[in-house]
Amino acid sequence: MPLTEPTPSSINLAVVLPSDFEERPTGGMLTAVKNFLKSTKNYPLNITLFGLCWRQDETVGHVYKRTIHGVSYPFIPLCKLTEREVNGHRPLIPLRAKMFWSCLRNRHLVTQRSFDVLYLHAPELYPLMPFQRARIVYHAHGTEEWGAQYSRYWICRTSAFRKLYTTMINQIGSHADQFVCIDRQCYEVYRSRWPARAQDIHLVWGSVNAELFKPLSQEVRTTIKNRYGVPHDGKVVLFVGRLTRLKGVHLIVDAVEHLRRIRSDIVLLVAGNGDEERSLHEQVRTADLGSCVRFLGKVPQEELPALYNIADLTVVASEQESLCFTILESLACGTPVVSTRVGVAPYVIEDERSGVLLEHRTVDEIIRGIAAGLELPAELRQECVRLASSLNQASGTICDLIGSLGRRR
Repeated sequence: MPLTEPTPSSINLAVVLPSDFEERPTGGMLTAVKNFLKSTKNYPLNITLFGLCWRQDETVGHVYKRTIHGVSYPFIPLCKLTEREVNGHRPLIPLRAKMFWSCLRNRHLVTQRSFDVLYLHAPELYPLMPFQRARIVYHAHGTEEWGAQYSRYWICRTSAFRKLYTTMINQIGSHADQFVCIDRQCYEVYRSRWPARAQDIHLVWGSVNAELFKPLSQEVRTTIKNRYGVPHDGKVVLFVGRLTRLKGVHLIVDAVEHLRRIRSDIVLLVAGNGDEERSLHEQVRTADLGSCVRFLGKVPQEELPALYNIADLTVVASEQESLCFTILESLACGTPVVSTRVGVAPYVIEDERSGVLLEHRTVDEIIRGIAAGLELPAELRQECVRLASSLNQASGTICDLIGSLGRRR
């Protein structure tokens, strides 16, 4: 039975995510789910969270609590990882494979409870879907096949594995009652692939927490700059995300190295950790950029608005993204974005209004983008906020989908 007492009209909802529902592993998926949970307060949902754990005092199958936006939820781990694995270091066995096997072995932890709807967020959760009595909402955080195409593991990039992976995605599509896509490319891919299910496939842009990500006063920004030791007259370029090759931080560092030759006021702040951290530190040391590139490590979600607010620009140099919450969070704080054509970028970045959209993922193009972005007038901050808020309908739409399924049971 559900872990809290339902009201007669409430819907018993299981939210399943390969995360600890606190901050690990980091990424847009957890951000999207936290934003969704924040929006459920006015809906009759009785929610239980399922995910993974890594702390020594937590065990698979036991019931714990997670407090998100001031609300306490029952939390049940399905999978146990090590602290090193959840901190972004490459494990011997892919995390997706571990989560898949754990869901297969521990799916009774979900199926033995009387849920009306399962809200699933990753393809490795597929073992929870077959023979499930509950209705299912599946949320695709990008075109799922990219998980294999851009994997850090060579075996996952082979054609044989990718065919197997695509078969599993097709099975997910057949089992899901409603299929939510977080970006337009994902939406178009799956509507084209499953035309008979077109009415059950929905484009729902991600949204940000507007109470957290918002412009701060000049006085507060000055205080934050003092805290981080950033010169008041410096031009702050910000990167937020995992330090992987796919994110292109090495390209941003190269661009800053060239730009420092023509303007000495640029400071690059790098917020995040990951596999490339050591090589990036070496790149900065070799280029003698230690005085203008600051590695901040993993920054808690609650501290990110402070960084966005002291930045003159946020730079995204990714090869591939689904939505890219970094773009929306930065704009919501009034900070323009220089970005490759990934995720939501082509839909919210308007040249000379909210940032610069890069035509190519090259150092020369990033140099051009940063140089142009730093010339944008400060008066455009409000336009950035407006563009970010134009997509903030996501969570309510998903609540409505869940509600319609729960009422049909």
